[in-house]
Amino acid sequence: MEKAHFFQFSQTHPPFDMSNSILILNCNIVDENLILQNDCFVIIKNGKIDQIGCMDDLPARDTSTTIDGRNKLLIPGLINGHNHSAMTLFRGMADDLELNEWLHNHIFPAEAHHVSEDMVYWCSKLAAAEMLLSGTTCVADGYFFSDHTARSFEEAGLRATVAHGILDFPTPAVPDPSKNVDVVDEFIQRWKNKTDIITPAVFAHSPYTCSPQTLQKAKQLADKHDVRFFIHLAESKHEQSMIIDPTGSSPVKHLKNLNILDHNCVCVHTIWLDDEEL
Repeated sequence: MEKAHFFQFSQTHPPFDMSNSILILNCNIVDENLILQNDCFVIIKNGKIDQIGCMDDLPARDTSTTIDGRNKLLIPGLINGHNHSAMTLFRGMADDLELNEWLHNHIFPAEAHHVSEDMVYWCSKLAAAEMLLSGTTCVADGYFFSDHTARSFEEAGLRATVAHGILDFPTPAVPDPSKNVDVVDEFIQRWKNKTDIITPAVFAHSPYTCSPQTLQKAKQLADKHDVRFFIHLAESKHEQSMIIDPTGSSPVKHLKNLNILDHNCVCVHTIWLDDEEL
């Protein structure tokens, strides 16, 4: 089977000025009925699709940038719904392990030793390049030193919701856990409305690394700033036994009793759920 070809942008193909019009010629598209259409053109004006049609119906050209899309498939950008981009540094370091062992015996110690502002910036930049080259144009990310994640994504031109992590133990970015929510508050204020492509958010790591009080404070912070609240939830079969001061009989019921589950709460993974919880 022939490989799909994607438009790839590099130093030889500088970023486009989206305030001008762009014409893509001879490309293949999938229409609203999920039918492949060959030999099409797409006109983009002021950063939005203005016209799509067959090459036979191509209007007079008044565009400043023209791209030949021959033998390529033009699709909407893919969206990565959950990522820790800076963890490209730890790729392949510890695989095929139960979550608790992977986190506590490998990842948390590695993060304590290696995570820094420079590490987050450059490893996030690597992740941004990999995503863009595979057709991913938007990502929801959560980690530490999130100013540097946001800066690397902004420079790469990758649209992102960047959430700063909150845990109830010292991290490289927040050595004093009593300030974990305050640090994220300051991050949100720095990045909210700063740029069109970066949106700040809150990432409470999980109900087993955050107390009920921390979870509620983090959710209140997200609601105050009208930004997304992300949390890992029901990742493993034994998560309930790890939860700090459980308020319910399962991770989901724990969050429900804390009034965290609402339209602004994004639950990540959620593997171990029963029918009622679904």
